[in-house]
Amino acid sequence: MKICMVSPFGFQAATTRVRAYNLAKHLARQGNEVSLVISGKGNAEQGVKIFETWREERTPIDYVFSTWYKYLTLCQMKGYEIYHSFKALPWASLPTLLAKPRGKLILDLDDWETGSLLDQGKRFQAFFMRFLENDLPRRFTGVVVVSEWLKQMCLRLGVPEERILKLPNGCDIETFKPMPKDSEFMRALNLEGKKIVYVGSIDEESLLVLVQAMKLVIQEIKDTVLLALPSQNPDKFKQYCLELGLPRESIVVLPRQPHEKMPRILSLVDVVYAPNRFIAIDEARSSSRIGEYMAAGKAIVANAVGVVKEQLSEGAGLLVYSNDPSELADKIIKILQDRKLAMKLGRKARERAEEVYCWEVLTKRLREFYSRIIS
Repeated sequence: MKICMVSPFGFQAATTRVRAYNLAKHLARQGNEVSLVISGKGNAEQGVKIFETWREERTPIDYVFSTWYKYLTLCQMKGYEIYHSFKALPWASLPTLLAKPRGKLILDLDDWETGSLLDQGKRFQAFFMRFLENDLPRRFTGVVVVSEWLKQMCLRLGVPEERILKLPNGCDIETFKPMPKDSEFMRALNLEGKKIVYVGSIDEESLLVLVQAMKLVIQEIKDTVLLALPSQNPDKFKQYCLELGLPRESIVVLPRQPHEKMPRILSLVDVVYAPNRFIAIDEARSSSRIGEYMAAGKAIVANAVGVVKEQLSEGAGLLVYSNDPSELADKIIKILQDRKLAMKLGRKARERAEEVYCWEVLTKRLREFYSRIIS
């Protein structure tokens, strides 16, 4: 099968780096001819042909040029059976539609863009985005969504169920896998002999709940440390935790790390906390980090939101159903005090990563959906 994928961003963004590229390279491994149209720079690897159309978008004029260059590029890309466009953002979806290719058109929704813009206070952009998200799913031949929330949105818009595929973000089970604790790294961070609870990016409200929960955990298990990897301002993050009353010796904050170092960091961890919020935006999303935690065989505690409930079902993790710090603390303590339970959760998480959520399995489902749409 000949497949053209169109991403709104370059490799700096997770939509391209995580979702589009992983689907593309696994489709190529399965014998398909795959091209990926992106903004910015990208290297052709794993059998995927990369088409660079414009630099990474930084200004409004960049988005205009990006839309135009993608349109011109797609007008020249004839003979593909599938044109798979990521996100309802206009500089990816509109060029795909306007080029009027003869192949079948697939729209890939990995987020509720309107809600995200409203969450950022961008009401004008949200008004325009709502129009696109309400209109585009009906114009494409098929729609791929990452969550049940987005599937229900498409059904309400009148998209037939047989034209919708629910396909969450997957995980790289080759890079992320169970491994022993890196003792050298433990010593460098002064974490030897500690129980380690890990959290990555987290919003302020969820951080308040986590810090309150960690204070309860430390009362029960004194040698517990919160290892945090915030997306930005690590010093400010640590200072805020200290102001909330978390003891200085109970928190280690690392600056943002290259993605290839994450397996080493996760090797240190006894419990991972995934703080999805109990709001529609997070119901709609599918975090790629959850899959990495599962592939690494970690014991996971996560808020019961959206796709996470499916990922951690069948004993692959412990779910938290409220913003009550005591409920979160109880789940963390339960794992830290029961090594057999921690190992059982980690094994089941890895098993589900291999059997359900690895990119190879997900890509086979996508290929079957393509075949159904074409026939």
